[in-house]
Amino acid sequence: AVPLYNTPEVVLREMIQSAGNENGFFSTIARQIIRMGIRSSFLFLLKEPMVNEKGKSWKLDNELHLVLRQFGETYHISSMEDAPVVSRGQGLIPKRRYRDDGPHQYFSFLIFDGNRQYGILTAELDPEYISVFYLYASQVGIGFHFKELTAQAEEDREKLQEQNARLNYSASSDPLTGLLNRRGVLEQMQRLIITNEGKQACIFIGDLDHLKEINDTFGHGEGDLAIKAAS
Repeated sequence: AVPLYNTPEVVLREMIQSAGNENGFFSTIARQIIRMGIRSSFLFLLKEPMVNEKGKSWKLDNELHLVLRQFGETYHISSMEDAPVVSRGQGLIPKRRYRDDGPHQYFSFLIFDGNRQYGILTAELDPEYISVFYLYASQVGIGFHFKELTAQAEEDREKLQEQNARLNYSASSDPLTGLLNRRGVLEQMQRLIITNEGKQACIFIGDLDHLKEINDTFGHGEGDLAIKAAS
């Protein structure tokens, strides 16, 4: 089998296209590995990416999460919450074998983007393909970086939408009663007129009598309660 079935640009493009979907992203990696002819592989991730500073030794967390297991043409994906946890000293290869046709030789490749370390990819392959698979592992690291950027952009977009919704609500609502203020009423009426052209409409206008007496007798706090109750 040819271990690198496509150029690094094509490999990375496939990961980028699926970066917005967790399961789809890992499925893309698994399918790429299978097309390379890798007999079996295991993808371990750190709980949080680690930043490695220049001039300092590389660090590794005490625990790794096994999110992807591949054997031949089949693979299994686990979420970070459900993934088996491997601690230091246990070894990276699960004891349960799906193939017992002789010795197995595994090589581990660091998944990093040049600065941030995401985990380890362990693959069962022939030594002559180490340099080629190292190139692939480096593309996986870049793919994880892009996946991280995509998730951050989506989070920022949701925060912006939430902020805009709060601003729109504040601009069109009365803070005491939660009812529409003048601006909100006018905007709502315009929408109703546009979406109900030709239909009859009825406007009901209400007022609260003796509010000044309530304020003067019981205080403005009770007056506010009367307004809220009437609203």
